[in-house]
Amino acid sequence: MTKLYQEHYGVGQPLILLHGWGMHTAVWRDFAISLANYFHVVCIDLPAHGRSQALQECNLNSLSQAIAEVLPKELPCHIVGWSFGGSIAIRLATLYPQRCASLSMITANPCFVSKASWPGTSYELATSFSALLTQNVADTLKRFVALQCIGITDGKKLTRHIINQLKECPWPEAVALQHNLDVLIQSDLRDELQHIKCPVQCIFTDSDALIPIACGEAIWQLNSEIAVHVLPKSGHFPFVSNKYQIIDIIKRMI
Repeated sequence: MTKLYQEHYGVGQPLILLHGWGMHTAVWRDFAISLANYFHVVCIDLPAHGRSQALQECNLNSLSQAIAEVLPKELPCHIVGWSFGGSIAIRLATLYPQRCASLSMITANPCFVSKASWPGTSYELATSFSALLTQNVADTLKRFVALQCIGITDGKKLTRHIINQLKECPWPEAVALQHNLDVLIQSDLRDELQHIKCPVQCIFTDSDALIPIACGEAIWQLNSEIAVHVLPKSGHFPFVSNKYQIIDIIKRMI
């Protein structure tokens, strides 16, 4: 079993927070503490991120299996996946439907890179981080965070806040980050999301530099049972900038 670092807050129904690419549990902490007024919140460092060990083989199945192995056993879990964590959450709910009570995706896209029939991030932008990783991991992640905060209120302040949180842990290894980035770029989970068994909701924002707002309509067309929410004046980190709105959305579904 791969050793994955966890932080636990509160009691009650288990609610799992899965972070995005290059991040770790510290980015969730303020959000998790507030959410713990209502749930048993478990923040998990993804493999090769933060304080968690890397996997020998990195793909969505192995990532999902590693998460499944550390989920609380007493009850099905409510899964909250942000960005890349949303991709892992979809595969987790597909492979282990009995373990997942609901799925909330925050600024996540089942098909990260845009295609002729699907809105997403440009392939050029997604792969540009691969070249940067070979030069300097810290600079790459700082630029990645800055991109996600462009055009929102107090974007520079939020950028500094997130980067300071990331500095709690050593920067991830470039090779491990590249493997995870490849998984994100290559993933297309539209069919899985179309046939997913548990209740699902997706939360988007109107100023996200990575995930186009058009993904909301595309997902609803894919599966009209999925609830889609759009938050105004927010970017890729709405659980920081719009913390209480996100908590209310999660509470209402659960």
